[in-house]
Amino acid sequence: MPNRIIAICILFLLLALFRLNFEHVNGSDGLVIRVPGDYPRIGWAVGNATNGDTILVAPGTYQENVIVNKSLRIVGEARNTTVVDGGGYDWQRITTCFLVLSANVSIENLTIQDAYYGIYVEDAENATIQSNIVVLSLYGIFLEGSHYATIQDNLATNNSYGVLLHYCTNCTVNNNTATDNYGGDPDLRIGAGIHLGKSNNTMIADNYLTRNIAGIVLESSSDNTIMKNIAVDNREPVYNVGWGINVMSSDGNTIVNNTIVSGGIVVTSSCFNVVKDNLVLNGGGIGAGQDSRYNLFFRNVISGNEEGIHIESAQEFFIGNLIKDNTIGIAIHYSNSSTFYHNILINNTEHAQKDVYTNVNIWDNGHEGNYWSNYTGLDSDQDGIGDTPHELYELNEDRYPLIAPISIFDAGTWNDTEQQINVISNSTITDFQLNTPQAKISFNATGDTPSIGFCRLTIPNIIVQNLWNDNYTILIDNKEPIYTKNWTDTTNTYIYITYQHSQHEIVIIPESPLNTLLTLLTLSTLFIIFSKKRLKH
Repeated sequence: MPNRIIAICILFLLLALFRLNFEHVNGSDGLVIRVPGDYPRIGWAVGNATNGDTILVAPGTYQENVIVNKSLRIVGEARNTTVVDGGGYDWQRITTCFLVLSANVSIENLTIQDAYYGIYVEDAENATIQSNIVVLSLYGIFLEGSHYATIQDNLATNNSYGVLLHYCTNCTVNNNTATDNYGGDPDLRIGAGIHLGKSNNTMIADNYLTRNIAGIVLESSSDNTIMKNIAVDNREPVYNVGWGINVMSSDGNTIVNNTIVSGGIVVTSSCFNVVKDNLVLNGGGIGAGQDSRYNLFFRNVISGNEEGIHIESAQEFFIGNLIKDNTIGIAIHYSNSSTFYHNILINNTEHAQKDVYTNVNIWDNGHEGNYWSNYTGLDSDQDGIGDTPHELYELNEDRYPLIAPISIFDAGTWNDTEQQINVISNSTITDFQLNTPQAKISFNATGDTPSIGFCRLTIPNIIVQNLWNDNYTILIDNKEPIYTKNWTDTTNTYIYITYQHSQHEIVIIPESPLNTLLTLLTLSTLFIIFSKKRLKH
């Protein structure tokens, strides 16, 4: 009996030691299988794994075509030296390094190369493709019919398509680098850094894209968010044509806070997209064409391009954009009824180019237009609007040109509606703040001395009523200004202030208690005088 007990104890000890050869990962019950320690090939390790296991791959080159049909995590020990090679491809030989067919698969920290598909995820949910280098494939990372996948921290280079999602929803493509992705014949180039085809509700954010034929492409894809990406020099190398962001036949997308250098943003055959707060420099500018309708281009900075804005066969809204230092600020071809207002046009060789066709577009919102640096009219009534229209060309004029550049600041949501506060000023406006708890608006206004500066604020009435109950005090450097003028319409309150440049802090706060006290004192005095007169009678 003692020997039997000892044997059982030894058996349990051996099992425990065997268990120590594996590791728990991410708090799951899965084990770690090592390649080549436990199995010489990744495919064999997959075949012998169970759901939840991790396959840890040591440095080396593995020429494999792996089918992943279980929920696994496949991790390289060293990204640059742990290489999975698909064995090459051509149009008759479709090779795949990793074919993912199961949900909850993670592929991480590998170099994946030389295949028709580097990583191909099909009809799977919750896949994670992370921290890989994907090279020399037609499709670097290709997801089809997959949902809630995450693709992040990868380097995709020298593929035709770096990352391509097809028929996917609710995915995240984040913090990847895509470089030199294009292929095909020089006369028929294909590819992109990141391409969405018929994919919806996906976030593409914080990616760096350079030297691809296109940085990001949306094709027949809706309700996606493209934000905080940097796209530099994305052009086809022979003909030098390409795009930073290209939106084709896609509706309802938000393209916000991207930086595009030498590439531009183009929207074609698409509707109801919002292109907002992007920086577009030294390349293709912003383009809209081929029956695009009702897209909003808002508060973008467009500078140093051949054409800042190009419209062809489109009807769009351009509001609050800074269009400066371009050869042509706005070029419109065969297009009518686009709307432009609150834009700033400075130092373009030609602000708005006349087309060979007679195009009639709208250059104000019925009350306010755009700022043109070559406008020479006056503002005798001091409302921030020029007294005379700004003539562009035949049948096109800005009826209410702004007398100075406009700054548009987000003021948050009031009664379920997004509001903005606008400042027209010949000063540089900085440090704008709306402090709702303190019922305070503040900003700095700076200009060259000696000169007279002015600001004209437009504040929605709902903000004026909620912050100050329509009673407010304006202070410049903690003193009341020498000259102010205000007026109200059904929507907004307007405040016009003048001052001597150089730099000033301008503050709007609830009506000063001293002013209230003086008003009450004046009313009391008048009441006493009136009462005494009545007593005499």
